[in-house]
Amino acid sequence: MMKEGAESSSVVWESRMSLRSLFDSRRRFEKFDNRKDYSVCLGLALLYGSWNKSCASPAFEEKSRALLSRLLAESTDGLIIHRYAAMVEIDSTDEDLEFCIGDGDSFVKRLALPPKDMPAFAILCHTKGVDNTNLRYISSVQASTILSAICKSKVDTRAANLHPLRKAIESVEDEYDLSVVPHKSCESLRIFIAGDRSSVGKSSVCLGILGNLLHTGYPASSLAYIKPATQSEATQLIERYCLKNDIRCVPVGPL
Repeated sequence: MMKEGAESSSVVWESRMSLRSLFDSRRRFEKFDNRKDYSVCLGLALLYGSWNKSCASPAFEEKSRALLSRLLAESTDGLIIHRYAAMVEIDSTDEDLEFCIGDGDSFVKRLALPPKDMPAFAILCHTKGVDNTNLRYISSVQASTILSAICKSKVDTRAANLHPLRKAIESVEDEYDLSVVPHKSCESLRIFIAGDRSSVGKSSVCLGILGNLLHTGYPASSLAYIKPATQSEATQLIERYCLKNDIRCVPVGPL
């Protein structure tokens, strides 16, 4: 695994986001340096309600930023991913309420109901080129624990009562296999998919391999699809996928 120091400065802070914008994966990736072509973005969000008056102060936000950014940086140290931390007021607009509970006629509920006690932590995982965002509420860390940890005069990410949050972040890393990352000094590897005739699904296998490599953290800039000259001249699904995800797709002559 490539080690890349994950200081809290490597975590982008999103101040007072709306709930719906939190799920805009394309916007998430646009926030980051495009020279770092990572395919996975992991977020740690503090969700709160309008009734949590203490969360509205600038001082509380500054302490939240320090705690969440450092927690996420330490828990994901060494992973080649984008990181962000955010504060989100879940009922800031009617649209956000409908996003959570779906009580409007024109908007279908998109989320599981948030924990009944606020504030609460949530972990989000975005994959480049995939619209769906994975969200997980961390119900094992109580609201009183969160308020206590944030309001301390000194940030303590190793506090025992925050251990469930660190474990939850690690479980997301395991689920998405985020520890599997390329090393810059690795030699190029070519994978050949062969078949005894045309139209047997070779390009579909290639599509699956590329999708899985992106999903596990390989940047699109390190991947390429080599289209054999014998392949159908019609544009195939794999070529459209490569174009959408900035993967090089180059034709070659007879092998």
